[in-house]
Amino acid sequence: MAAPREIVDALECVLSIYFSNVRHRLRAAFILCDELVEVTCRAKAKQAIPTLGKIHFPQLLALPPVGLDPKKVVLGETLCKTHDTRNYMQHSIAAATV
Repeated sequence: MAAPREIVDALECVLSIYFSNVRHRLRAAFILCDELVEVTCRAKAKQAIPTLGKIHFPQLLALPPVGLDPKKVVLGETLCKTHDTRNYMQHSIAAATV
């Protein structure tokens, strides 16, 4: 099965930023990688639950099609922590990302 277009686009963005000579490229790549994880989890959940609406990231991870419940799976807990870090980097200290 081919990956959805938005996942391929996000991966291309991460790679182009990472291999560019842009200021703060590692920070930007980290933010984009976290976004890629979120988009991928959302796409997987949408395949199983077509009526899925807006949902917070921890609840998204806990959905059965995703299977990364932060309360039960170490990887899910780690993803939640990096997502929180991304939100902090992107919103609290956004000027440092530019």
